[in-house]
Amino acid sequence: MRNILLAGAAVAAGLIGLSSTALAQPRTEGADVGADAATRGRLSQGQSIAGKLDPANDADWYRIRLNSGRTYRFTLNGEGEPALADPVLNIYGASGGDPLATNDDSGGTLNSALSFTPERSGNYFVGASGFGENPTGNYVLAVSRGERPAAPVALTVGQDGSGAIAAAGERDRFRVRLEAGQTYRFALKGAGDSPLRDPFLSVLNASGGGEPLASDDDSGGELSSYIEFAPTVSGNYLLEARSFNDEETGGYTLTTRVGDVPGDASTDITLAIGQGSRLDKLQPEGDTDWFKVELTQGQTIRIKLDSGGAEPALADPMLVVHGADGAELARDDDSGEGLNAYLEFTAPTAGAYFLEARGFQDGALGAYQLTVTDGEVPATIETDEALAVNEARTGKIGAVNDADWFRVSLVEGRTYRFNAESAGEAAFDPVLALMGPDGAKLVEDDDGGTGANAYITFTAPKSGDYFAAVSAFGGQATGDYSIRYSDTEIAGDQGTDEHLSGDDDGRASRIDFSGDADAFNVSVTAGQRYRIAVAGAAPNRLASPRVSVQPAGGGTALASGAGPLTVRAPEGADSLMVVVTGAGGATGGYNLTVRKLP
Repeated sequence: MRNILLAGAAVAAGLIGLSSTALAQPRTEGADVGADAATRGRLSQGQSIAGKLDPANDADWYRIRLNSGRTYRFTLNGEGEPALADPVLNIYGASGGDPLATNDDSGGTLNSALSFTPERSGNYFVGASGFGENPTGNYVLAVSRGERPAAPVALTVGQDGSGAIAAAGERDRFRVRLEAGQTYRFALKGAGDSPLRDPFLSVLNASGGGEPLASDDDSGGELSSYIEFAPTVSGNYLLEARSFNDEETGGYTLTTRVGDVPGDASTDITLAIGQGSRLDKLQPEGDTDWFKVELTQGQTIRIKLDSGGAEPALADPMLVVHGADGAELARDDDSGEGLNAYLEFTAPTAGAYFLEARGFQDGALGAYQLTVTDGEVPATIETDEALAVNEARTGKIGAVNDADWFRVSLVEGRTYRFNAESAGEAAFDPVLALMGPDGAKLVEDDDGGTGANAYITFTAPKSGDYFAAVSAFGGQATGDYSIRYSDTEIAGDQGTDEHLSGDDDGRASRIDFSGDADAFNVSVTAGQRYRIAVAGAAPNRLASPRVSVQPAGGGTALASGAGPLTVRAPEGADSLMVVVTGAGGATGGYNLTVRKLP
């Protein structure tokens, strides 16, 4: 593979040299400088013009003809007495509308400046206005004419090009020949002693005019650009390298490859951990993409594979981690939000690992977003992990005394239910705590859920961000867990999502309003006797709790009353439904217990 090195100014496809007049031409007396496309104000390439905003909130538009592919430098300075205090500069298309480019402050001053490269030749409008309340004052508007763009540099797909954006607004172009129906990968990254901070890459037709056929800013991670492009017509195309912010300069490398992201350990794409998300797509149907990461022994990373980024979106992402030999080490389907994938992975040895992005269905296709973050979930209010209401997430307590904090958004006066449950093969005893906006612990639970799992009911005293924290009882265990929170009431019928074990289990909850009922599915053994009891619990004890035991499918209650109740599970039954209410419309907290009798 050959590397082509291009020296800054020699590859400039836009601005190579600028010229402008030294003296501003005064505005013609009586000229009608309007603030829309009907203006009679005119500006020529290389010209400076003096003007004045008056009355307050005035704006002046000047028509100018620009050539495609050339980069022009516009400046708007407050000059004269009184001077316009804070100029604002805008560039508009031939019919006006929203600005194509805008600038308020430039070069550490309140004056305005911007570089603009039109995609097609024609008429444009330069707008002079002021920032702030009722701006007025004198200004000088100037435009410097760009030289003709340099000829594109020929590049063969498979080669790497490099160069530098040496001046504000400069654009470098490379000519490549592409074949119809073939997929190509193009990447633009900052490089060299002074790298381009935020590269921007576009694919243009052979003439370089018109709208880009494809463009990208940050899909390659670390602010790098990345494009997958499949032309419909064979022929020459242009790759345009520039800065997202036309004011910035710096070196870059441009890579060109044939084909989609490889779907095995031969992949040539390495991900930088913690440097933003990778946006890509699976195409055609059944495609898989592999990405390489380098890890040290014992290093933990968090990996998210989310649907979206473009249309069509990948409907149900699946994430797989492979070792250096390609062997599968871990996988996940739906542990993220909704159908998205999430897992935490700790490298057993130092070396290369591969992250596979695929769909749950074999014929899946669509766009996705892959994010790799270094380290475990933080245990402070600075956590970068959040829970979506009514969506379960999985995580890992990977070391002793570890704790994972998740940001949750609560609404004042609304009651929420939080569940933390052991998951996977490495069972452990989870502890769940809820922290306030300042990180102070508000409530904690160990075994209030099913079995040894944790459960909290909480009514938010005010709206804002809170934090749900998962840890292991005693701080000495490790293992996988799932956590979720819901802002819905516990259902009072067969639609409940709450479950208890008949083997000595319990739950602390509350009757929130008059007529409320909480239903629980209880797993039982046919023919076994059980004792079900409910009692008021602080704060705001439920004064007159009542409990009813019913068949799981509904029907006549097996027992009901203030309790405790003793019932025998009917033949063929594997679950019962227990319903808690408050007599006479009472509300308040309660403890429900279920115990298997000898």
